[in-house]
Amino acid sequence: MKNIDLEKLGERIRHYRHASGMLQRELADAVGVAEKRICFIENGMKAPSLELTARIAGVLGVTLNDLVNWGD
Repeated sequence: MKNIDLEKLGERIRHYRHASGMLQRELADAVGVAEKRICFIENGMKAPSLELTARIAGVLGVTLNDLVNWGD
């Protein structure tokens, strides 16, 4: 995913995960990745694929645009 601020993306994922009351482990299980991967994504250290970002959005009940916020 080019031109995405990974720190902002990670912050948004963390925000929506907290709002849904999920732990990193629970989100990881729901989208089929290791908990460490969610940790890296939330800390802006790893870029998730578009497919993974879409799965995360679906699990968190938000749109892909809510996470990537193309208007930034």
